[in-house]
Amino acid sequence: MLSEGDMVDDMLPSFMSRVKVMREVLLPMPEDTLKEALYHAGSYLIPLDSETELCRNHSNLMFESYLKYDLWALRMVDASSKLPSGVLDGHMMDIGSYDQCLTAEAPEKLFSGQMCIVETKGFIPDVINKLNPEKPFLKTFRVDLLFSVCVPSSCTAQDVKSHIDIALNSVNASSFVSESNCSSNVSSPLKMKEWIAIFLIGLIVVLVILSTVYENSCLESEKNNLLCAFSLETNVRQMLSTQTTPAALTCLNGLRVIAMIWVILGHRMLQMISFPSIRPKTIIERIDDPILALIENAQLSVEIFFLMSGILVAYGYLRYMKKGHKFNVFYFYMYRYLRLTPALAMMVLLYATIGVRFSNGPMWRKFYDMVNSCCYYNWWVTLLYINNYYDPYNMCVTQSWFLASDFQLYVFSPVLLIPLHKKPKLGFLLIVLFVIITTSGSLWNAITKDLKGGGAFTFDRRSEDTFAKEYIVTHWRATSFLVGMALGYVFFKVKQGELVLKLSRAKVWAGWLLSIFFIVFSVFFIIVLQNPEYVPKRWVDIPYMVFHRHLFIAGFAWIILACILGHGGYLNQFLSWNILIPFTRLTYGAFLTHVLIQSIETYSQRVPGTLIAMNYWFHIVADFTLSYLAGAVLFLTVEAPCGNIAACCFEGKMKSKEVPENQATEMPVISQRL
Repeated sequence: MLSEGDMVDDMLPSFMSRVKVMREVLLPMPEDTLKEALYHAGSYLIPLDSETELCRNHSNLMFESYLKYDLWALRMVDASSKLPSGVLDGHMMDIGSYDQCLTAEAPEKLFSGQMCIVETKGFIPDVINKLNPEKPFLKTFRVDLLFSVCVPSSCTAQDVKSHIDIALNSVNASSFVSESNCSSNVSSPLKMKEWIAIFLIGLIVVLVILSTVYENSCLESEKNNLLCAFSLETNVRQMLSTQTTPAALTCLNGLRVIAMIWVILGHRMLQMISFPSIRPKTIIERIDDPILALIENAQLSVEIFFLMSGILVAYGYLRYMKKGHKFNVFYFYMYRYLRLTPALAMMVLLYATIGVRFSNGPMWRKFYDMVNSCCYYNWWVTLLYINNYYDPYNMCVTQSWFLASDFQLYVFSPVLLIPLHKKPKLGFLLIVLFVIITTSGSLWNAITKDLKGGGAFTFDRRSEDTFAKEYIVTHWRATSFLVGMALGYVFFKVKQGELVLKLSRAKVWAGWLLSIFFIVFSVFFIIVLQNPEYVPKRWVDIPYMVFHRHLFIAGFAWIILACILGHGGYLNQFLSWNILIPFTRLTYGAFLTHVLIQSIETYSQRVPGTLIAMNYWFHIVADFTLSYLAGAVLFLTVEAPCGNIAACCFEGKMKSKEVPENQATEMPVISQRL
């Protein structure tokens, strides 16, 4: 009985004959002209002018076989990029046929195919070259001619570059080809750091199994909480719990999930536009479309997180002190660090070690090399929560800048928490003072550094510097957290019955109208700045850049206040829906994992992407589902177990009875997550 491979081999002669007939009809030309064209094409795509002798020898063999129409050589040349359709609409980045290249083999397995991505500089006009900032914050491929060549696996990246540069010199262009640009089907052996990562992951799995078995084999009265820390039974029950208390700020549950979806929206679009597209002109045509404003301004989603973080810090602290406990600043910091860091450390470990083996593709190694190098050098910066200040252009786990900024504000918070508890008027005065300072500083920073306005992605990437010099810098953007702390105090007093806020119908309607206006204006004014013909104006860019966050937070502050005071109606019912509580608990894990999940999908693609709405929304649904599933795995294996251990270690020092009752909803100050 013939195997599938034998059947394919038997079919190839007839298939090649048919291809020859089709070529004669579709591409009629004299045989000599065709051979000359094939000769020139092969001499460009095959690295005959390589530096190493082995590569030159194998390339010459490939070239001779190609001219003789040997199938294996034809497959390799055919797998390389050709002039694609849609060039006039910007399709200048083609990535060839990855799998066809890697499965091609020379006779006697002398060598196999290796796909190398070639990035160029100087091919496109200077007016478009501005899309390539000298120091990009968002790691993407150069916007220029990009193509792939299928070369012998014995060739190095320098071999390919040396050959391609000879051809590009005639048009005053040059190429970029690093070792990470090249992929073959020869897998590299596991490195020591990867074995360590596998061992640690295996150890966690063993602990989960042993802990689960222990909990199920002991009587309830004999169970040791520390030994049950990794138990799936304990942690699944904690993850799925929907219990709440009257003191809980339940409307924050829905806001946290909505903000996370918004984060996913923005990052998915960034992933799509950073990958080669069949028609990149689409984003240029629609970049100022009002429909895209919500996606382009997805960076505002973190303001909701900062606002909620400030609320929960103040609210949890005041409730904790109300019980008569003594505040210990060391345990305040240490408990927080131990609750956040293990899950983040696991993501750093994956990025720095075995993450590269999660996928493959023509662009995967190049992309992952950029990510991996950041984690290799800056892993310690990430775990110290200072990566938004130290080398911000090379952050490990890029979205962790928020965790750093939030942790820094948390460290600063006792400066305001203690006055709010002992002398509320002084506390509020300090909050107002710091809001003025951070706002004035942000204005000064934007003016002196001539920062440009715009969304998360702009046509000319003019807002690139704004991310590193203003957006992720804690002391210039602390307003949302400070406003949250003030609200936390108000909510505490309201819940305690010490403050009664009665609002007339007219005031409630006025609050909702202003809230809607502030949110709509802060989100949709971005379309003015996104217009490709817009010329940056300091008197427009800077005020919007600084104050649109203030307006946005004012709008959401009212929403939370209205819900707490009973004026939220159906909106409050939805935001406080108990079914959202497990999603709330998994948001931290989803936040840590969603970018890796998006990157795996994006950079595993074998063909350029398509920038169409239907494709985008299908990806969003998949991103949300997979991110929360990955968040659940991270929660059950790392986050919850380490939280349980921390709770056992700090029991009697700073843990109070209110901790377990709030874990389901409000994330108290000593266990607050994203």
